[in-house]
Amino acid sequence: VCATFQEAPLESDRSRDFPGSIQRSDHGGSNVVVVSSVPRWMLQTPLIKLFVYVAGPPPCQASSSIFVSTGAEPMIRWFARSGTEYVICGHGNLGAAYLSFLKALKVPVLFHSVFQTSPMKMTPSMEGSVVQELTAYESSGVDASLLPSALLPALGIMQENVVFAGLNDIGFVIFVNEATAVKSLVPDFKILAEVEARNVVVAAAAGRSDGGTGSDEGGVEFRCFCPRLGIDEDQVTGSACVNLALIYARLHEKYGTWVQARQQSKAGGEMRFQVPSRLEAKVLLSGQAREIVP
Repeated sequence: VCATFQEAPLESDRSRDFPGSIQRSDHGGSNVVVVSSVPRWMLQTPLIKLFVYVAGPPPCQASSSIFVSTGAEPMIRWFARSGTEYVICGHGNLGAAYLSFLKALKVPVLFHSVFQTSPMKMTPSMEGSVVQELTAYESSGVDASLLPSALLPALGIMQENVVFAGLNDIGFVIFVNEATAVKSLVPDFKILAEVEARNVVVAAAAGRSDGGTGSDEGGVEFRCFCPRLGIDEDQVTGSACVNLALIYARLHEKYGTWVQARQQSKAGGEMRFQVPSRLEAKVLLSGQAREIVP
């Protein structure tokens, strides 16, 4: 079974019961993923890379190929179109969850991955979204003056505008003091690719210019850059949102409530997150997708 999905704005199709919002669509924004349901033995063989889609069926080019095994306790693997394997992929989970729910499975699904220490729970909601329960990578704080020398110049960010900088297992998360600066970034990807990190996330609290400590009423805005993976800028990145969620919650003491997140890429992405407790690294991530090619 193979289907192509892309994220849809959270506000779309809210009047429809799940899974009524899943439909063919020429929706113009967000990432496109090709999701394939394969036997478990195939998922575990290195030959699976031979089936990575370079491009999805017209009219959309896929950014990722996702493979999920059939049967009980489904395993999942995520690949960029370059063939690079991801250690986590939020929008891939989203598409795979919708494929599972298309099979009339209206109960939570647990995806397993060799890269994750615990299963990832996917729960369908009546509003047509999927809530993912994920474990974030903890970010250790790094003084801005101690960041790799090429990092801030490659991003075009002044050191004095950094509110928080963190390093986790897959890259850097940098909070700056102006939300407008996130959208206007024009990175030098050639230089940024020299920084040893799978991805670099730049974020700010939306709505005010004091992004680290000011009002959080507008949620958070962010962008994600992955030149070392062959992707200069990822268009919609659920895993990046999950990792920045922990930092945002600690900066704003924002626990147990939903926060709006907007990825200010060219295609744009919208999602919501919630950090239930400061005592653990669990994050809830809510988003929607549409099936565009069955």
